[in-house]
Amino acid sequence: MKEEKYLILLIMLLSLTVISVSFAYFGPNIIKENVVDTKVNSGNLKVNISDDKINADNIAPIYDKDVETLAFKKDFSIISNSTLNSCNKLYLDISNISEELKSEYLKFRIESEDKSYEGNFKNIIDNKLVLLDNIFLNSNEVKNYKLYIWLSYQDDVNQIDMLGTSLSAKISIESYDEKNNCIID
Repeated sequence: MKEEKYLILLIMLLSLTVISVSFAYFGPNIIKENVVDTKVNSGNLKVNISDDKINADNIAPIYDKDVETLAFKKDFSIISNSTLNSCNKLYLDISNISEELKSEYLKFRIESEDKSYEGNFKNIIDNKLVLLDNIFLNSNEVKNYKLYIWLSYQDDVNQIDMLGTSLSAKISIESYDEKNNCIID
C-alpha cells in the first residue's frame, strides 16, 4: 500500500510537471503577425556653425577702447536646421595657446544683434572656454555673431612675455532640445 501511494504521487507529480511545461510553452505564444511596432519620433536637432576656425598670431596689446578696429575679429553664424527648438552652449575648443595668454589680460567679446558679453581666458578648463551659455534658437533660425579677441594693454603690468604669442581654436557648440533648461533674458 505504501508503494501504491508513492506511485500515485509520482504519477500526479509527473502529470503536473507535463501540464505546467506545456502551459508555459504554448500559453504565452504571441503570433508575430498581430504585433505592431511602436515608434515615437519627436523631431531632429541639428545646429551648425558657419565658420569655426580661429588662428590669431602675433597678438599685441591694445587699449580696450580700440577693440573694434584693432582686435582679432571673427564673424560667424549659428544655424539651426532642426525641427525642434534648442538651447545651446557656445565655447572655444582650444588646440594651441601660449601659457602666458591664459590670463585675465587676454580678453574676448562676443556680440549678437541683441546682446554683448565680455570675458577673459583666465578660466580655461581642459582647453575649453565657455563664450556664451543659454542661447535659445527656434527651429530653422540663424543668429549672427562677432567674436573679438585681444590682449588688453595695462600700463602697470609687464606684458613683454605675452608679445608674439598665438592662439589656435575652433568655435564649438553643444545643443539640447529642452527649452525649459534655457534661461532667456
